[in-house]
Amino acid sequence: MIGMLRGKIWQVHPPMVMLDVGGIGYEVEVPLSLCQQVPETGELWAVWTHTAMRDDGIYLYGFSSARQRMRFRQFLRISGVGAKMALNLLSHFDEAQLVSVLQSGDIASLTRIPGIGKRTAQRLVVELQESMASSAVPEHRSPGTDDNVRQEAHLALLSLGYQRSEVNDLFERITWSPDDSTESIVRRALQHVAQRMTIKPD
Repeated sequence: MIGMLRGKIWQVHPPMVMLDVGGIGYEVEVPLSLCQQVPETGELWAVWTHTAMRDDGIYLYGFSSARQRMRFRQFLRISGVGAKMALNLLSHFDEAQLVSVLQSGDIASLTRIPGIGKRTAQRLVVELQESMASSAVPEHRSPGTDDNVRQEAHLALLSLGYQRSEVNDLFERITWSPDDSTESIVRRALQHVAQRMTIKPD
C-alpha cells in the first residue's frame, strides 16, 4: 500500500492532482479544499495517501494530514459511503467543523452535501459520534498555545524521509507565524526545499 507520495506537481484537474515522483506520474484524487492549497506546477509537494484496489484499477486518494486520511477511512467503513462521498465530506468541512457537526447530530448540515440523504447522515452521526468525542482535536492549533505543534511538524517531516539534521536545518531557516498549524509548518518547509532545489546548480 502507498502511504505517502512526495514529488513535483505535474497537473491539477480538480479533484485530481498528478504528481511526478521519480519520473512516474501518480494521479491522486484529493478533497476540493486541498486543491486550493496545491503549489504551482513544478514545485515539490507531499500528501498522505490511501490506496484502493478495485476490479477496474488502483486508485489513490490524497490528504493534507494523517488525521484527515483517518477520517476518510472512517467514512469508508460506513455502509453506503464511498470514496466520492467521503471526499465530499472532507471538502465541505475542516476537522473542527466535522467534529462539531457529528457530535451535535447536525443532520441538516450533512444533507446539504451532494449525495448524502437523511438516512446516510443519520448513520454517519450514529456510527461516528462516539469516536469524534474521543478525538476532538482542532485541525489548526497555534504554536503559541500548543507546544506539540512544532514536534508534530518535526515528526511529519521525518516520516516523509528527511533526516533529523535536515529537519533541524529547515526549522532554523523557515519563518514562523502565531497562527501556524502543523500542516502549514510542514507545507512551508517543503516549499523551502523546493525553492532550494530550483536554484541548485546541475
